[in-house]
Amino acid sequence: MAIAASDAQDRVEQLIILTERLTELVARSAQSFEEGRPQDAAADLEDWGFPFALQAPATWEAFEAVVAGKPAAALSAAVRRIRATTAVSLAPENRRKLQVF
Repeated sequence: MAIAASDAQDRVEQLIILTERLTELVARSAQSFEEGRPQDAAADLEDWGFPFALQAPATWEAFEAVVAGKPAAALSAAVRRIRATTAVSLAPENRRKLQVF
């Protein structure tokens, strides 16, 4: 799935896929809790040791400090979280933050 939609139809398709994935995750988590196995629900979470709402760092060094010592998958997770938290649609000034990032 692309990070940025090329048009409205592409965005709708991305949102449908995301909704289906989240629905499946919530259903699995709920089932785990109902069966008394909350640890199984936690196994579905990616915990890279940084916040889910990750702000765009002002410098490369700041970003490097966040992902230092983490696996390659953590790097892409950090970038996805930064782009989601700093989306231009949330605030116009985020465009500049993402350009610097």
